[in-house]
Amino acid sequence: MPKRKKTHVAAKKTARPSATRKRRAADAGPAASTLPWLRSPSGSHRFELKGERAQTWSRELQHAAMQWTYIVRNRQRWRGLPSSAKSQGDRARKLLVDLGLRAADLDAIAGDGMVEVVVPYEREEVGWEARIFPWEYVLAAATSEARRGRSLTVVRRLATTARAAAPPTGLRVLYVESAPGELRQDYTFETERALVETSLKPKAWKALLTPTLVQLQKAAASFKPDVVHLAGFDTHQGLLLLGEDHDPNEGEPDAAIPDGYLLASESGRPAPVSALALARALCTRSHRPKLVAINLQNSAARVAPLLVAEGAGAAVGFQDIFDDDLSELFFATFYRELRHGKWHVASAFDAAWSTVRQQGTPLQGSGLVLWSGQPLLEKTTTAAATPKPGLLLPGDVTPADARQVIRVDIQPLEELNYSLLHNQQPLFERFAIFNGSAKRNKVDRLDAVGGVDVSVELSAGTETACYSRLLTLDGTNVDLKKDIHVPLTSALLRSVGEAINSTMTIRVAWGQALYHESHKVRLLPVDQWRDNDRDGQWLPSFVLPRDPAVERLVEKAQRYVRVLRDDPTAGFEGYQAVEPRAADPTAEVDRQVQAIWSTIVHELDLGYINPPPTYSNALDSQRLRTPTTIERWRSGTCIDLALLLASCLELVDIYPVMFLLNDHAFPGYWRSDAYQEAFIELKDEEPGDTPTEDSQKTKVPGAQPAPWWFRKTAYDEIAKQVRLGRLVPLESVWLTERSGFWDAVDGGKDNLKSRSRFHSMLDIARARDENVTPLPIGGDA
Repeated sequence: MPKRKKTHVAAKKTARPSATRKRRAADAGPAASTLPWLRSPSGSHRFELKGERAQTWSRELQHAAMQWTYIVRNRQRWRGLPSSAKSQGDRARKLLVDLGLRAADLDAIAGDGMVEVVVPYEREEVGWEARIFPWEYVLAAATSEARRGRSLTVVRRLATTARAAAPPTGLRVLYVESAPGELRQDYTFETERALVETSLKPKAWKALLTPTLVQLQKAAASFKPDVVHLAGFDTHQGLLLLGEDHDPNEGEPDAAIPDGYLLASESGRPAPVSALALARALCTRSHRPKLVAINLQNSAARVAPLLVAEGAGAAVGFQDIFDDDLSELFFATFYRELRHGKWHVASAFDAAWSTVRQQGTPLQGSGLVLWSGQPLLEKTTTAAATPKPGLLLPGDVTPADARQVIRVDIQPLEELNYSLLHNQQPLFERFAIFNGSAKRNKVDRLDAVGGVDVSVELSAGTETACYSRLLTLDGTNVDLKKDIHVPLTSALLRSVGEAINSTMTIRVAWGQALYHESHKVRLLPVDQWRDNDRDGQWLPSFVLPRDPAVERLVEKAQRYVRVLRDDPTAGFEGYQAVEPRAADPTAEVDRQVQAIWSTIVHELDLGYINPPPTYSNALDSQRLRTPTTIERWRSGTCIDLALLLASCLELVDIYPVMFLLNDHAFPGYWRSDAYQEAFIELKDEEPGDTPTEDSQKTKVPGAQPAPWWFRKTAYDEIAKQVRLGRLVPLESVWLTERSGFWDAVDGGKDNLKSRSRFHSMLDIARARDENVTPLPIGGDA
């Protein structure tokens, strides 16, 4: 007994160290057992911690995790720029070397083509930075030059005490689909449900639709699934879509919302469930699944690893936003490869990820992440050969079987805005064709299906805009949504003055017509813009620098710029006027903008007017006046005036931006092209003023949707650029008040003081880089 008592006292003292001892432990840096490390086929690669680095390493990784999560989430901003790929690659390589990884290790990983990141796990609050760090992108960027075009697959292992899960003998699959409240009316998951069942071919199947947490836990405990597939919405996306992601008294995103899954409450209302609660519901004492596939946004940093920590064999999740069609393609391929590859998860993940890469679709701000509780790179038995595919033609099956071989999921947009067509955007919410050939043969072989005929016709008055294609289905599905476009030569499409009803006829045939329907479509006027998550990004197409009124204004402004610059030979030279060695290097740029402002104030004598009617039930639509129309009628709305100023600035080669608040719009401009470039390429060492992550939640979810469209997630960064004097906002409504230029600058700054009012900023020059060009309207439009 004395021995036991003594041991107990000692343990108690160890568990409650003094504050001094806590500080000493922190100063000593991370223990070797808590450090992440890397494994590739050529060997182990560890971070070398020596001297001062050992004491600061954890804090450095926390900072890097927050910074690079922000960078990756906003990759759309700098994607495609000539210098961005190399710049980000150099930064990523320097970061890993600074953290203690040798350059030789990175070169070895580049040659191996696959690497496993091993992350020790103690509890959620400890070492969280290594779990949220975007290893997939940073390692790929750091090895990009050495790989010379070869791919790199990154997988993750959570180092726990869990035992390895044996491959299932009789596959049991629990499919969970949660769309509580109004989400059930707006979203469908039929194709995903069918793909999961068809691809896995389970011996036992159970579908659970919008359960409560208790119902989910009971189903997992009683059904004992080998695979759990989660479909629906993570807590952030789901509550955002429902308009419940903020405190109604504050109007701010609720920072207390944890990463997790949106389920239903007992009353049927949406109930956000944390990652840990979800993991404990699926991993019960009596049973733990071998794989959990999480087709949810924001599921890779916490939801997936906590499932593995609670005993799941492996989990797949997404870092942020991911294209729905690509995710379905990934999981269909992943599941098929699992079955044919004797349950080798890493090989199946590698094959499916390669299939996604081959689609050539740019990722927004996300990536696929595979977490496992066991080593993933060990040698395994040779995988069974995938049955060699054949080629199915219409004459090879009966008419009754044709509809089993090919299924379609098609939903056209109900309204078409000319700016969408002008910028080559999809006409459809969904246009997917699925290959079901594996269901009809006994050897479980996915055949290619040839001779599929697709045609789309959009009626436009006496003309018809057509699309047609003959294709072969090589994989599980093909997404044609982004491929189907119609020509813009129709005189009606270009001259629609009011919304008109039209018809879109769609036909998919394989020997016989499998889908042949006509859909009503409203064609919106060429000058109508819709302020929503899909169409709002095309506002730069309404910036019209070649409108005759803009050219006339800039010509008149020549007199003003000569006076303001005190130079009779001065003109508009854009950023060539920047003088790096001057006390105020961008003063001459400001004077050019001031000259345009003064010209509009004194030459046009504008008044404010309400928006023109849209004759639409949609509250997000607005008819926009061209500069010529503003000049003729001497009036405009806030957004009309903002577009007028932006058009003038673009014509003189000063980069304009458009600020959108929840109830207002106004323009701004970059004081130099170098400031804009640094912002676009995230060259600032501190991208945001506040952290975006912590141990339990994603504080600022949501990847940048387009390279030129900066949403609320970028508010802190934008406010910082304004505060530093690099970005200048202008309250353009004050043109109608005959206000001075610098008063308008102060008014623009006041507009940006409220985070809750801020909606987004559109960078016009960045939009032009992405071929978002002005609409072919002007003059009398």
